[in-house]
Amino acid sequence: MSGEDAVIAIVDAKRAELKRLCKQFYVRRLEIFGSASAGAHDPVASDLGFLVEFGGVPSGRHADCYFGLLDALQALFGRAVDLVETVAIRNPYFLESIEPTRQVLYAARRKRGRESFPAKRALAL
Repeated sequence: MSGEDAVIAIVDAKRAELKRLCKQFYVRRLEIFGSASAGAHDPVASDLGFLVEFGGVPSGRHADCYFGLLDALQALFGRAVDLVETVAIRNPYFLESIEPTRQVLYAARRKRGRESFPAKRALAL
């Protein structure tokens, strides 16, 4: 089994728990990236890299959701986790380097034509 297949198997085995965590911590989208999804993952030494987008986080709870998700992912997979917010990526070279390895693990579903999390309101000008 290749490194990529091993990671996919580990993630698939925990997909229900991942979904629960995503809902608990207001995750709009969760992706895995880096060596874990590129086939170069060392199951002993490698950490897991995740990209996250939050949606509908109650006011004042963003840090709780970020660090809560980080701790929960580390506990779930039993290894170090790099958790990067997609909106925080400013370096185009970093974004370009991870693009080929990104794999979506969770995306919030839409309900009745609406997203399942509160949409951002447009500012009236």
